[in-house]
Parts: sequence; structure tokens; C-alpha cells
Amino acid sequence: MLQDGSIIVADRENNRVERFSPDGEWLGTFCRTHQPTEICQSITGTIYLTDLTPRISAYAPDGTMLGRCRTFGAIGHGVCTDQEGDVYVADMMPNTVTRFRKVTS
Repeated sequence: MLQDGSIIVADRENNRVERFSPDGEWLGTFCRTHQPTEICQSITGTIYLTDLTPRISAYAPDGTMLGRCRTFGAIGHGVCTDQEGDVYVADMMPNTVTRFRKVTS
């Protein structure tokens, strides 16, 4: 569930992510992705998504893509964030967790 109460669902086999209201009303498909695996939203509202490309993508709450990069393992599977805004990706092959830290100038 996102901060606005909507529900976001990774539809892996159909290569899409869909968004629904709390009442189940379809609100749209907003991610261009290849077999999405995991979704999370940071405390700042950014939505992070991993897929089987493997890559991690960042989206604004309205679905606008902010950026995308490859993960370090063969399959970037899980994703979560912490209170400081760091992003963690669980990779398979090798079985590792990679932390992406914000860099400030």
C-alpha cells in the first residue's frame, strides 16, 4: 500500500505494475518494466521497483520515472528503503544485499 492509500501490484507475467484505489478501482498502469519482482515506497514518497532485467527503477508517486540502473547481481529481486533514504536490493546469483546510499555534495 502506498502512502496515499492506493494499492500497487506487480503483475510479473504481464510485464506491468498496476495501481488500484482502496476500493479496488483501477487507477492505471504506470511502469514500463520487464517481469517486476518487488515494489516499495520510501518515506519521501519515491517508489522503487526491481525487475528481472535485472534493474532497479525509481518513480515519483504519480508514476513518472525518475531513474533506472542495473543491479549488481544476476537477478535483483527484493527492494526496501530505510529512514535515511538508503535503498537495499536483494540479489540472487550471488546471494547478496546491496545498499545504495545517498551521496550529498
